[in-house]
Amino acid sequence: MSTIGRSELNDIETSVAPLTDLQANAEILARKVFTRLPSYQSGVVTTLISAPTSGTWVIGDHWTDALGGEWYCTVAGTPGTWRQNRPAIYAGEPGSGTIATGYLIWDVADSFKLKRHAGSYVWQDINSSLVFDTSNYWTDVVAADGGRTLAGFGTDADLTLDFQGATDGDLIVLGPSGITHLQLDNSARQLNSYGSVRIQFGGGALGPSMVIGADANAYTITDATIKQSRLTCPHYTNAEEEVMTMFTSCTSTINQINFGGGSSLQNSATYINFWNGATNTTVTGTIAMTINAEKVGIGISAGAPSGQLHVDQNSATGAIPVLFLDQADLSEEFIEFNSTVGAGNPIDTAAIGTYYGKIRVMVTGVGYKYIPLHNT
Repeated sequence: MSTIGRSELNDIETSVAPLTDLQANAEILARKVFTRLPSYQSGVVTTLISAPTSGTWVIGDHWTDALGGEWYCTVAGTPGTWRQNRPAIYAGEPGSGTIATGYLIWDVADSFKLKRHAGSYVWQDINSSLVFDTSNYWTDVVAADGGRTLAGFGTDADLTLDFQGATDGDLIVLGPSGITHLQLDNSARQLNSYGSVRIQFGGGALGPSMVIGADANAYTITDATIKQSRLTCPHYTNAEEEVMTMFTSCTSTINQINFGGGSSLQNSATYINFWNGATNTTVTGTIAMTINAEKVGIGISAGAPSGQLHVDQNSATGAIPVLFLDQADLSEEFIEFNSTVGAGNPIDTAAIGTYYGKIRVMVTGVGYKYIPLHNT
């Protein structure tokens, strides 16, 4: 039931013509009861395209703005807090007047579409999109900073959004100035975040912080079925496939994690770098290991590798060997050399030439020993 606020009527107590104002009040009452014409304030029809901006109101007071949009008072005050509970019926898109962001209309000139004012007389068609507007629809639970919270009540309070029609719509969450922050693209089954995502949960006994993946090439998670997940980055060229960061595949016999490639659906990485820092406050850090497609090798503390395996102990005070080999199987060698055997080959059987020098090695429990080098 609509209510009539005192601020809408003429004040007959202090009026110099109380009978005239009383008759005018009767006309205002009739308009309120039988029509949806714009509300009056102090005996004058409003020109506001919004909730009232002055006057004292109580919870439940009803207001109709100049375009016919209906509002109700949710918090008493001067002018109180208001919510639009019925869009204005309007032919076209209003392009003048002071219109609040989030104002709703039914555009009868455009197939009776429901539209939302995004600011600067830009109107969004929200027939195919559900829009939560923080100024009009969300329940104020904690609003110390002016924010809004969409609250569910009850032991098991779920929010279900059922998009009907031939084409799936989108769920769009708008921030200040109508900027999209989060979009659920139903047609692509894709969630787009226009900003960073923070998951504030440490995992542990309650479960992991984040789970990515499903049945291969599907949206389902079925028992005893191959599962896959892909973490990618957009390519420099938009038309190219994304660049693979990490590709995980789980079958009945193996759990496989691939870094930088492994799928024909994404481009592979050309460099894979591992970094570390001197302390827990070191930014950027230094490369601890790199896998470089150009040099076709692995470099450990070496930057671009100079061979298939390049280990660089580049500190003059490192006090550690470059390579430490620990062989616990007494029946096996430390190193196996596999190549062509013969004179002039990597495993050279030609006569030893003149002595050149030696390489020092450490034999645990014995001490330093030396491997001789020959010129030919």
